[in-house]
Amino acid sequence: MLKYSLYRHLAALTLIFLLSYPAVRALLGNKSFPVHDDTQQARIFVMSQELKNHQFPVRLVADLGYGFGYPIFNFYAPLPYYLGSLFYIGGFDLFASTNLMYLSAFLLAGVSMYFLAFRLNGRYAGIATAVLYLYAPYHALNLYVRGAAGELYAYAFLPLYLLGIYLLIKRDDKFSQKAVILIITGLSGIILSHNITALITLFFSLLILPLWFRERQSFFRYLYSMAGAIGLSSFFIIPAIWESSFTSVSQLSKGSNSYNLHFVYLSQLWDSAWGFAGSAPGLADGMSFKIGKWHVVLSTLAILNLLRLYLNKNFKAFQSVFYFSALFLLFISILMTQPVSSPLYRLLPGFDFIQYPWRFLNFILLFSVVLISSLFSGSKKYFKRVLAAVVIIFSLFLYPKYFQPQFVSEISEKGYIRKENLRFTVSKISDEYLPLNFPRPQNFFQTYRTAIEATVIKETTIHKIYEVRGVAREIIASMAYFPGWQVKINGRIIPVDVRSGRIVFKMPAGVNQVEFTFSDTPVRYLSNIVSILSLGLILYLTWPRKHPLK
Repeated sequence: MLKYSLYRHLAALTLIFLLSYPAVRALLGNKSFPVHDDTQQARIFVMSQELKNHQFPVRLVADLGYGFGYPIFNFYAPLPYYLGSLFYIGGFDLFASTNLMYLSAFLLAGVSMYFLAFRLNGRYAGIATAVLYLYAPYHALNLYVRGAAGELYAYAFLPLYLLGIYLLIKRDDKFSQKAVILIITGLSGIILSHNITALITLFFSLLILPLWFRERQSFFRYLYSMAGAIGLSSFFIIPAIWESSFTSVSQLSKGSNSYNLHFVYLSQLWDSAWGFAGSAPGLADGMSFKIGKWHVVLSTLAILNLLRLYLNKNFKAFQSVFYFSALFLLFISILMTQPVSSPLYRLLPGFDFIQYPWRFLNFILLFSVVLISSLFSGSKKYFKRVLAAVVIIFSLFLYPKYFQPQFVSEISEKGYIRKENLRFTVSKISDEYLPLNFPRPQNFFQTYRTAIEATVIKETTIHKIYEVRGVAREIIASMAYFPGWQVKINGRIIPVDVRSGRIVFKMPAGVNQVEFTFSDTPVRYLSNIVSILSLGLILYLTWPRKHPLK
């Protein structure tokens, strides 16, 4: 049955992949190009090094954070980098692995939107809206300008989450198990891909929950699915929230990153100049926030058509709920990009960490493309074919020009992974997960050398052993403090202090063996257990047999 289901969609998916070629041809190979978040290769490299050293889940890495021990994957959604690391460990070079990481997210977005639109209005709607979703200008911005791997993956998982919700709203018991699996996969994928997109997704879910699930059984299935997704991603999300106070992450929403400086004007959503610079206050942005004129035109037609279908009673109740929810959330998403929404950012918990209101473009595109799929509703097959052809042809005529990098970098992999580059140049781009008062190096020579001045016996990211000789004294270790570090002297655990974000302890006189070990705290340990138990429970309840949810 599964083989048959995949086979019937094979031709459509193949066509979508072929149509995506103009957008992804720059990713086919091992070329490197500059992006705003120019840390993607570094994150893949350090993740792969820790996986090779059997740290799982990876939390602490060595060469980022100026080499002092950087818990980036305790806080920064890790899923894209696990995948990129698998490519790298599998034999691809660092730049090819990065491009394959991007490419996987890009193609997944097309596949997930195809299946959502297919379930809504058939094969032609699926192909056409998949192309629209892939070729949105903001998708190109995230890929070739910002290098926002997390948002690219979250953008790809959003349609899967929405498809699961649609199947629950439809209240067809035949699809209830699939709906649960899709919601869990989609939501956990979003959480593990991009923290901020997950925050917005949960906000929208709570906002529209009473409208979506007025029927008791569907409501409880949805709650179970939400609990499953959060449980599955607990190994990441719980420590990320609980332990954030040990970092400088609170500074991310301040200064030049304040949301008040990055609102978008309506004219910019219609049209704004394409560029590779950054976001700035007012209209001085060096990057584009356009929705895409073709998307706007089709969305307008879809809204008018939606009203016609509703007035003519051509929609079933669950279809009306789904489409009008999408319309409502589209307007909310547009509103949240505008300066008038500033009080909401102050009021809603965590929303100041969104930093850039134009991130809502992910949701503007999601809901607008969903609405566009309604143009295929109730039409004859001939009209659907013509409409799909028109949508695809205009998309391929208008948008591929945005899907190319500014230029190709000449740096080699060997040059990129040099300590000087990773521990200083790349580390400066993202150091917010170091302790707040930790002194940041001003040059490469101030970056990490060894934890203490002593004879090195062993030194890995999470396990360091040294032999120390001399008089009794206080040692200030050249390591960033983070919960989980334990210090032993001659096999005995000793108390430690923290000063300026560094580990401080007292050393007795004589010859001593000092051992630093990084391990899970109770919070991380319990979070790991919750994820494992959630995975087991999900597999048990969704196994193809009669189970308590039926």
